[in-house]
Amino acid sequence: MPDDAFEIEIPDVGPRRAIQPVYVPPVDPERPAAKRWIAASGFETFEGPPAPSGPAEATERALRTAAAWTSEALASAKPGDEALPDRAAHLHTLAADLRRESGAWAACTENYHALTRHHLARREMRMAMASMNRLVAVSSHSKTAADRIDADILASQVYCAFDDFAAASAAMTRAAVLAVRQADLKGLERISAAVGAIHDATVSFSAREGEAAACKCGSALRYEACCKKADRPPAEFLSRAVGVKSSTMRPASSPWLSVARDGLDVFMERPLTSGETPYWVSHVIENGRNVLVTLPNWTGRAMTAARAMQQYSLDHPDGFEGPTSTVLQVHCALEAFINGALYFISDEDEGQWEGRLIEQRLDKTKRKNAGALALRWEQVGEGVLGKDWVARNRLDDLSLFASLRAALVHYKEDNIEQIFPEPDIAHEFIAAFKDHRDFQVPGAMHPGVGPWVDRLLTPHLAGWAVALGEELIASFRNAWHEAGERYDREVGYDPGDADDGPDAGWDEMRSA
Repeated sequence: MPDDAFEIEIPDVGPRRAIQPVYVPPVDPERPAAKRWIAASGFETFEGPPAPSGPAEATERALRTAAAWTSEALASAKPGDEALPDRAAHLHTLAADLRRESGAWAACTENYHALTRHHLARREMRMAMASMNRLVAVSSHSKTAADRIDADILASQVYCAFDDFAAASAAMTRAAVLAVRQADLKGLERISAAVGAIHDATVSFSAREGEAAACKCGSALRYEACCKKADRPPAEFLSRAVGVKSSTMRPASSPWLSVARDGLDVFMERPLTSGETPYWVSHVIENGRNVLVTLPNWTGRAMTAARAMQQYSLDHPDGFEGPTSTVLQVHCALEAFINGALYFISDEDEGQWEGRLIEQRLDKTKRKNAGALALRWEQVGEGVLGKDWVARNRLDDLSLFASLRAALVHYKEDNIEQIFPEPDIAHEFIAAFKDHRDFQVPGAMHPGVGPWVDRLLTPHLAGWAVALGEELIASFRNAWHEAGERYDREVGYDPGDADDGPDAGWDEMRSA
C-alpha cells in the first residue's frame, strides 16, 4: 500500500463480521492526481442521479461507509471554526464521491456544504468555487427546502468573495423565492441579512479596481476567463465513463477507482473475449474540477477495420480495394500500438530505461512517430523486452510490409514499371513476395502480365497483413505479461496479496 494512503475501517451492520480495511487513495483536490486508467466501453450521460451500477449490497455498503465517514468528519470539526482539519476535508470528499456514484446526490449536500465553508475560510478560492458549484448541483435534488436555501446563501458568499455581486444577488433571489413559498421566516431573515451584506460590499467596491484585478483564486487571468468559467453543474454530474464490465466497475469520474491501473499496464492488457476495448479513460483533477481524459484505442479500431476489409477482399477477389485498405489499416494499427507504448512508457519514470535502446525514443522534444516503423518496433521491443524478443519475431516481415505500404501511399518516380517486354529483373515487390515463405501457395499472387500492384494485391496478401499485425501486437503484450509473471515467481509475489496492487510485479521489476 502506498505510503501516502491510509486505511479506514468500514463499520458493518447485521450479522457480526470482521471489519475490513479499505484502501483510500490520497485526494488533494487542488493538485492533478496521477493518471490512473481503465478500459471503457463508452460514456453515460444523465440529467439527474443515475441508477447505481453494481450489486445492491455494494451500493448499500458504500452508502453506509459514506455516512460513517461523514459522521467522523463532522465530529472532528471544531465548533465555530469554518475550516476543517485536513483529514475531515478528505473524508468529506470521499464520502461525497461514494454517495454521488451511488446515486444519492441529495445526501452529498452536507459534505459539499462543509467543504465549501472550509475552502472559503482558508481562502482556497478555486476550491471554494468548485465545491460551491457541486453544492448547488446536489442541493437542487434535495426534497428539503432548507438545504436549497442554505446552498444559495452560501453560494452568494462565495460569489461576493469573487466580487461577482450580480451572481450573488441571483443566488439570493432564488433563495428568497423558495423561502416565501415555504413561509420560512427564519430563512427570510437570513436572506435579508445576506442581501444587506451584498449591498454594502457593492457600495464599497471600486469598479475600476475590479476591472484591473486578477481572479481571486490567484491566477493571472481575469475572473471572467478563470473561475467564472467553472462547470455549473460540474462535469461529474453530467457524464461518466462506463467500464468494460459496467455491472461491477465504478465510474471513471471517481477517485475511488480501485480498478484503475497505470496507463502502461492497461495498454498492455490482452483483449477480452468481446475484442479490444474502444477507449481508455482516466480521471484527473484540474483546478479543483473532475476531468475525464480519454484515449481512443486506435490499435483495436484499426485492426477491426483491417479485418473488415480483409473480408471484403475475400468477397471481391478480383478487386484491389480490399487488399489496399487492409494494408493501410494494419499499418495504422502497428503505428498506433508502438506510439501508444512509447506514450505510456514516457509517462513513467524514464530513469529506469536509462542506457537502453528505447531511451532515445523517450525524448519529449521529439515526435513519437519519428522514424521508420520497423526501426521503432525494434528499438522499443529490444529496450523493453530484450534482444531475444526481437530475434523471435517477424520484424523482417514488418520492414517489407512497411515498404509496401509506403509504395501504396507515396508517389515515387522509381515506381514507374516496365511490364512488356518482361524485364530481366522483376519489380522489387514481385521479387520479394515471390520468394517469400508465406506466398508459396496457389493464388497468393495473380498470374500473368500486369503492374505489380494488380499482381500482388490479392486476398492472400490481405490475410498475410492482418496476421502480421495481430501476431506482433499479441507477441508484445504476451511478452510483457510473461516478464512480469516471471519476476513475480522469482521474488515469491502472491497475486492474491491484498496489500499489493495488480501491477506489483512489473512495478518492482521495472524499478529493480
